[in-house]
Amino acid sequence: MPTLNFKHVIIEIDPEKTLRSQILEAGLSPHNDQSVWLNCRGLGTCGTCAIRILHGDCTEPTSREKWRLNFPPFKNGLSHGFRLACQTRLLTDGMAEKGTGFWGENIK
Repeated sequence: MPTLNFKHVIIEIDPEKTLRSQILEAGLSPHNDQSVWLNCRGLGTCGTCAIRILHGDCTEPTSREKWRLNFPPFKNGLSHGFRLACQTRLLTDGMAEKGTGFWGENIK
């Protein structure tokens, strides 16, 4: 099984499940601050679970993911490596980061 390095924790990943569900199962969160409570619970509409994939192969972006990552605060987010953890499945070993800000859009 692939592994994901997220927040300096290695998570064994099932390619059949979304990253959001597995990050949460590992006791971590793809959400910042109040977005832990104010999010769409995996429907792909709010964008609060956006993470940036640094390396690793993922499934193709869903139409909902493309739609959400194409307006603020992520305008053209896919081209900057952002993916919605609730819509994305990891296929190979990978590494991801979460930025600061409500949506995690601020990456240094």
